[in-house]
Amino acid sequence: MDPQFAIGVERNDGTSVVRLSGEIDLNAVPALHEHLDPLNGNVVVDLGGVTFLDSSGIGALVRTRIRIEAVGGTVVLRDPQPIVQRTLEIVGLDDWVADGTGSGPDGDAIGMQAT
Repeated sequence: MDPQFAIGVERNDGTSVVRLSGEIDLNAVPALHEHLDPLNGNVVVDLGGVTFLDSSGIGALVRTRIRIEAVGGTVVLRDPQPIVQRTLEIVGLDDWVADGTGSGPDGDAIGMQAT
């Protein structure tokens, strides 16, 4: 795992908030799966501290969203830095980014207060 990568999970009123920082690359994906796989319901992935996101990290996020949405949950991304936002735009996942008000990309509430 990249020494700069860090992950934390908090649960707030039925929503899991996953805070990521550092580089999310092939080396970080096993730890990412370890923390994301047990989650269900509404999940917010805070990308504010992420400085790099490669295809393996994107794959982990896609896999998580497919799994959680299959059982009625939601996964949204929050607060990506410009370089990560651009990566999400290039791969067509920018519509997964919440608008910063506590609403999902389509305006639905995601069960947490905006921070």
